[in-house]
Amino acid sequence: MRSVVSVIRCANYREEEVLTGLRKAVDLIGGIGAFVKKGDRVLLKPNLILGKAPDRAATTHPSIVRGIIQIVREAGGIPFIGDSPGLGSAIRAAEKAGIKRVADETGCPLIDFNRPTVPGKKKGKTFRRLEIDQSVLDADVVINLPKWKTHGQTLLT
Repeated sequence: MRSVVSVIRCANYREEEVLTGLRKAVDLIGGIGAFVKKGDRVLLKPNLILGKAPDRAATTHPSIVRGIIQIVREAGGIPFIGDSPGLGSAIRAAEKAGIKRVADETGCPLIDFNRPTVPGKKKGKTFRRLEIDQSVLDADVVINLPKWKTHGQTLLT
């Protein structure tokens, strides 16, 4: 499976500018229609590692999530938001990060990855057993919405 990545510069988090930047980023990788078809269930996977306010720059900014919800819906996709933070629940982390408010305002479901399953029957050489949330497997499309930040060991994550 090939990963498709697009990176653009956006000077601030004002929603109209973020939406313009997101459209440009998506167009650079072939447009949303290359990934999302009408009726597709689209998992939006923000970085909710910790429940921190948007100004702490630890999680995906809510304006990014709002913009992608709009773009996915314009393509006929059915978005939902999900994650499994390092500590606590995704719902609580999303509340602190401002993403729950976006979910509520847009009517986009927000789920906590709490239904682990083991896909497939083959045993790998490195990972004998790998759990993944059923919500990920239920999605037709997964759009990762990372938060770039510095890291003490890897410099950038």
